[in-house]
Amino acid sequence: METVQDGKTGFLVDKNNAPALADAILQLLENDDLRESMGRAGRERAFKYFTWEQAADQTLQLYKTLCN
Repeated sequence: METVQDGKTGFLVDKNNAPALADAILQLLENDDLRESMGRAGRERAFKYFTWEQAADQTLQLYKTLCN
């Protein structure tokens, strides 16, 4: 599962692509609504999919699968 959803929770930019990174940063600097909506969406996604409890549950399920 991807951490960032391009255009929803952030921007995915190819490595070593400085112009694309600059463009993404400028979009966020110039658009308060976009910045706030991406921030909210990222926070919601983090709490939904990337908590310690979920990591522990996934690890437990993996161990159970390997032990059977």
